[in-house]
Amino acid sequence: MADWPSGESKANRSWEEVFARAPWGIRLGSADGRTVEAVNPEFARMHGYSTDEMRQMPVEALYPPDLRGSVAEHWERARDAGHYSFESWHLRRDGSRFPVLVQLTAIKDADGKVVGQAVNVLDITERHRAEEARAASDERYRVIADAASDVIITIDTENRILVANRAVERIFGYAPGELIGQSLTILMPEYLRHVHRAAFRRYLDTGVRHLNWAAIELPALHRDGHEVPVEVSFGESKGLGGHTFTAILRDISDRKAAEAALRRTEQQLLQAQKMEAVGRLAGGIAHDFNNLLTVVTGVVHYLLDRHPNRSPDHADLITIKEASEQATALTSQLLAFSRRQVLQPVDVDLNDVIRRTEGLL
Repeated sequence: MADWPSGESKANRSWEEVFARAPWGIRLGSADGRTVEAVNPEFARMHGYSTDEMRQMPVEALYPPDLRGSVAEHWERARDAGHYSFESWHLRRDGSRFPVLVQLTAIKDADGKVVGQAVNVLDITERHRAEEARAASDERYRVIADAASDVIITIDTENRILVANRAVERIFGYAPGELIGQSLTILMPEYLRHVHRAAFRRYLDTGVRHLNWAAIELPALHRDGHEVPVEVSFGESKGLGGHTFTAILRDISDRKAAEAALRRTEQQLLQAQKMEAVGRLAGGIAHDFNNLLTVVTGVVHYLLDRHPNRSPDHADLITIKEASEQATALTSQLLAFSRRQVLQPVDVDLNDVIRRTEGLL
């Protein structure tokens, strides 16, 4: 063992008390870094040995076989720098491995010569388990997020994107990795970016929400520049991962198209209802008008029978007869418009019609 300072000085007594009572492992080693010369009770306990059993144990025996080649390298770095810290794995007496944080310190004499090593070892099993649990949780989150059809994005308080799932490529045209570190405003039209920044900063400063964070309809921006209507919901977290916000963005393009089609159908239905009402009115008028024309036509035929061709009134009666026939044809068209009569198209000489009605004008 190295020639450690001895005596009853207050400093030595304090060191011995720390060595014996420390809740972390302490190991003293030879100047070449190969041999264990002394360990405190906690170091022995965490490895499953007594303190006496560990004296003169090779330092390499503390490490799993696959890590023993790094022992000399770690000690060389500690001697050069004075201190060196690293994470590794140690072996217990029963052969099980456990994660450790190791702090190597080179002990030198008054001439600067290395006379030994002091090593603090902290069992970080609980931290390691927490990290593994978090990694597993992150992986589960990633699997769930990537399976989601909606875009899921997490940002920090600087508006930077931390996480983006695969749906972002299908809906916005970006690979998830392309968005990491970018501002969330990359997915917003230019005219909304300053509004978002101001509202986001105001919330961080005051904690007051001015909008319902569930199901907000907004226009988003595709990579190619076209707008995508989305429904956005926000969530906030202040856990171990820091202060973050997660947004779920649902593409509602199909819904908007369906709503527009429904509006067009409603407008068409309204127009059809209006036309039906006009048709009913036209049909009623045509029916009443037709009754009057029946009387007029009957009287004209009666008068024509009473006035032969040489009569001075005969020509006027013929004109009235033709006009009544035209009116009857018009009522037939109105009835057809109101769907009370089937149209029967016929060829018409407009010049002849005008000549026959000229006497009435």
